[in-house]
Amino acid sequence: MSAKRRKADLTRWLSAGEPGGHEQRCLPPQSADFEGFIVWSYTKNLYLGQILDESTGQPADTFVPESIFSLQFNTFDEASERASNLDAPAVVLFAAEFNGEVLVIG
Repeated sequence: MSAKRRKADLTRWLSAGEPGGHEQRCLPPQSADFEGFIVWSYTKNLYLGQILDESTGQPADTFVPESIFSLQFNTFDEASERASNLDAPAVVLFAAEFNGEVLVIG
């Protein structure tokens, strides 16, 4: 994800829910049921996951309702790259440990 788009998505999330705004702000989970980096669509309040595309036999990106079923990335760059291909605004969440604090990092 380009730094410009990452900043725009983060700014959009931060401004959502303000008076006169057109979007409600979804809040990320307070404690993590994941470890590392994941991608979160704050307009859908869903996480990036995968399903098997039966027509091709290949994994396909989809949104999942719980972060425990989300794709987990080892680096911020990997998560940002994947987020840039989504059709919904997204930010990267990070948790240093399972059940740890969740940080919105970009």
